[in-house]
Amino acid sequence: MRLTDFEAVLFDMDGTLVDSESLWRIAETDTVAHFGATLEPHIQALFPGTKVEKTAEMMVQTYGLKTTVAGLIVELENSVKKLLPTVEDKPGAVSLIEKVAGLELPTAIVSNSSIDIIETTLASKTWAKYFPLRFSAEHVKQAKPAPDLYLLAAERLEVKPSYSLVFEDSLTGVKAAVAAGTTCIAVPEHNPDAFKDLTPYVFDSLEEALEFLSL
Repeated sequence: MRLTDFEAVLFDMDGTLVDSESLWRIAETDTVAHFGATLEPHIQALFPGTKVEKTAEMMVQTYGLKTTVAGLIVELENSVKKLLPTVEDKPGAVSLIEKVAGLELPTAIVSNSSIDIIETTLASKTWAKYFPLRFSAEHVKQAKPAPDLYLLAAERLEVKPSYSLVFEDSLTGVKAAVAAGTTCIAVPEHNPDAFKDLTPYVFDSLEEALEFLSL
């Protein structure tokens, strides 16, 4: 399998291209602490890949926080936005992006984050110029793990989902990509075995994935 086998390449953002999941963990912990509670690791482990509304709802319900879901979202996003200017690229991200750009393959960011968070994350990235199309969960009725976002991206790029290659890091995202009918490469941070029932293409890093695609 090669990059040139596909007509478009779609990228998740958080945890896939940038190491923002670590910043989200800081923001989540600090936000819950602001309301007098302690965020437990087994609860926080459920958050990666989910829409911020779902994360906030889980926080409020689990810890009985004295705020609304909407109010908590504001606190959480304000907290993470202060950290995002320092977000680092995931290993291999720039090489992969430049390789795709060199092949002139259509690309897009496909993220469960809000447009505001996407734009804040990409503001400091020189490679953001390669992603004029950026799709957020705000653009569809159902966020990942529903296929809607990937179906929308394929439609806008005027390619069939089956001719699209997706890079994801979370189970939520991989489920969405597979449900949309795309070919999905997973680069999970934890528990890679959990992904192997969804896609045969599971790698330890984007560098390893690019090497595979270059064989």
